[in-house]
Amino acid sequence: MFHGAGSWGVSFGLAPEDKQGQYLGVFTMGTRIYDTVGPGLVTGLTLGVGALGWVVLGVFYLVIALVMAWVSERGAVS
Repeated sequence: MFHGAGSWGVSFGLAPEDKQGQYLGVFTMGTRIYDTVGPGLVTGLTLGVGALGWVVLGVFYLVIALVMAWVSERGAVS
């Protein structure tokens, strides 16, 4: 539920009225890239590197979450 609400908020709520299609296209492209690269990345890190892979993956997700929060906050203010 949070993911769905956040996705709608980022993809539609932050886009200017005349550019919602462009924003949605870029947002969707990002999710499709993750859908393609994600499974191999997670498998390679967790099985190939072991415990360090889990740490790297956790840090990666933390950085992505912080960047998304910052971008969303910045977009909501302007």
